[in-house]
Amino acid sequence: MILSSLILPIAALLCSNALNHSESAPDQKPSSTAQESIGSFLQDPGYQRRLRESLILRSDVEPSMTEEERAQLVEIIELVGNNENKAALAKLDEIITQTSTAQFEFMQGYVRYFVDDLEGSAEALNRAVLKAPTFLRAWQLYGQILLQLEEYARARIAIAEVIRLGGASGDLYGALGFCYASLGDHMSSESCYRMATVLDPVTDQWKEALALSFYYQGKYDDLVSYTGTLLLAQPDAVRFWDMQAKGYIRMGQPLRAAENYELVDMMGLSDFESLATLADIYVNEALFDLAVGAYTRAMTREGEGGPLRPLEAAKVMVANASYAEGMSLLESIELSYADRISNEQAKDMERLRALTGELTAQPEQQIAALKQILAIDPVDGQALLKLGQVFLMEGNYVESAIYFERAEGLEKYAARAKLGHAQALVGQEKFGDAVTLIRASLDLDDREPVRQYLKQIEQSASGGR
Repeated sequence: MILSSLILPIAALLCSNALNHSESAPDQKPSSTAQESIGSFLQDPGYQRRLRESLILRSDVEPSMTEEERAQLVEIIELVGNNENKAALAKLDEIITQTSTAQFEFMQGYVRYFVDDLEGSAEALNRAVLKAPTFLRAWQLYGQILLQLEEYARARIAIAEVIRLGGASGDLYGALGFCYASLGDHMSSESCYRMATVLDPVTDQWKEALALSFYYQGKYDDLVSYTGTLLLAQPDAVRFWDMQAKGYIRMGQPLRAAENYELVDMMGLSDFESLATLADIYVNEALFDLAVGAYTRAMTREGEGGPLRPLEAAKVMVANASYAEGMSLLESIELSYADRISNEQAKDMERLRALTGELTAQPEQQIAALKQILAIDPVDGQALLKLGQVFLMEGNYVESAIYFERAEGLEKYAARAKLGHAQALVGQEKFGDAVTLIRASLDLDDREPVRQYLKQIEQSASGGR
């Protein structure tokens, strides 16, 4: 945090302590969750400005000062105004005693805050409120700093004390609600956010936070009803449509949630996440044709999302015998993410094509997909074994033997590959060589069905001599 040059009149500074802290901040996209959004809001320049404006001297909650102490404080403020912060802090160290006014500890904490020494500031302000328990401004700044340090249990106490001393505002109740939410006490956070929205009906963050507290408490009816009210005033607020949709999902009404996401898309406000969530709903409801459409729309969002989520959906479709939809989704994934598909994802896609070819009696598709896997990874043992099996079933024993033989060099697949290779040799009536391979397979994995098969082949081999 940067302390800009101080040129405020001393009298004004004594009354408000409104140090001219820079309010510039980079533009930030709203966070994906309401809790993160509120955390960002508490660092917002507008909130910080209101914080400074609220640090106004009140005689009933301010520690008194002697004339000598007031003169010393004026001297310190002049040093700060000239950016001589080290000198000001050194002077404060000299004059602070157990009996001196708590205004000095407050000023010490204030200066350290604006030179970004939050730990030192918190220590100074803690001493100030211990010395003067009704020191409202000290409690308020102390609470703000503890928030920034993410010490929510202590911040909750400090902010509650500010409210008790009469410093209530929407921002303070909102900050207190944020503390409770961060500590997992969503019932208390709801109460705070309700007060925040009453005292500050303009700030959307408190409304969003209140809705979120309903969600975390499982008050989905309240969530749906409240966001519905908010949407009457702000029909283009996507985050409220999203929160209401999540409420519908939790209430077991996923298609009502789908209506929300479809409406957002119709308004031209959808993004990858909202469309992918819509597609997920359709997948869960086995509306696979609608899911393909929603995922395809999601994947048209340039630079957003990625292949993983729709690929998982394609797997579900194939597992549920919706082969056409699964294959259609794979094509959309390839069109949208051609340069972002990892080798492993590409192999998963080809496995789906191979499986679909197998289940729909399309060996050409199965073989082409398996060969594509091997083009990506020549030592993919599963693809080698599967290709060997496909050619074996097709009666192409020579081609089958080639792939089984390639898999024999892979330790994990060697036993099955040798057995498959033996079957391919049996198909060519090469019984002696087949017996040798079966025995080698048994050496690696001794199974009774394979022993029985060996006996059969040995008998065939004997009959052939």
